[in-house]
Amino acid sequence: MKLYLIVGLLLASIEVFSQIDYTTGWQEQNLMYKPKKVSVSHILFTEKFGEPVEERIGVDELTFNGEGYYLSKSSINLKNKDKNKTTTYQYDSNSGYLISIDYDAEYFMTADYTYKFEWENGLISKQVIIERTSGTQYIEYKYDNQKRNIEEIIYDKRKNISKILRYEYDGSQLIDAKQYDNTGTLIKHKKWIYNSMKNLIRFEEYQRENDDMVLNIKNRYKYNENKDIIEDDNCNYYSYGGWKCYNKSFTYEYYPNGLIKKRTEYGKDITGIEEYKSYDNHDNWTEKVIWSPIHPNELHPSEKFVREIEYF
Repeated sequence: MKLYLIVGLLLASIEVFSQIDYTTGWQEQNLMYKPKKVSVSHILFTEKFGEPVEERIGVDELTFNGEGYYLSKSSINLKNKDKNKTTTYQYDSNSGYLISIDYDAEYFMTADYTYKFEWENGLISKQVIIERTSGTQYIEYKYDNQKRNIEEIIYDKRKNISKILRYEYDGSQLIDAKQYDNTGTLIKHKKWIYNSMKNLIRFEEYQRENDDMVLNIKNRYKYNENKDIIEDDNCNYYSYGGWKCYNKSFTYEYYPNGLIKKRTEYGKDITGIEEYKSYDNHDNWTEKVIWSPIHPNELHPSEKFVREIEYF
């Protein structure tokens, strides 16, 4: 298991670039050998009466169909039931295509959504977003002859065009995205730059300020010979303070069989460790411990995640 940068995978966020994602749930979760159900317990390390204890605070559950696509996601907060969330996926019984996603959150500040999909020639042609408290919006998708998503037209709740998004590619890799308002004015521009190994090495975002397009985000990435990310520079421009960059570096340790054992994150000091304690017979991790800093370069185990996996 490795850390991957995923470009343009937002399924249906109206406020940002919303390029369709056809990735399976297995791929998204880095799961091997056809899991049917995954349950993840979230446990905090804490103290009671001066003694270390483990407190189970939540459970996430994922279910999949035989092709690896999600059937459901649920998140149960054992300390606050008002923050429970459930997402269910429906597929056409004949074609197998995704036809709807229903998102239900009990937390009072989160609106409930339903996403409905229409298909044409094996591709999503239209997405309808139904927000139960405020109405319906939808997105139309256009593709080139290589089945790459090249344009999206976003309509508001009054069925008027609110945004148009256009995409450019180099082969299968997204390299350019432009967002226009309903007058045709460019309001946001994103660029992705890759090296000869097809690793993302730079990302830039420009946003309109008055009559100018201003660079406001620039990220740079470096890799080792195994294509693992070893450095991640994230810079944002603030009008009141100029550029602020947040450097993150990662180092990796592996078990003899090649599975990841530990990922350490550095800023100025060590800022966190993910330690993969155990795997099952199908190379899926079953226990992960998170180490957090108490003082600079002094870490302690703060939480862990335990997975139970049922296979087809």
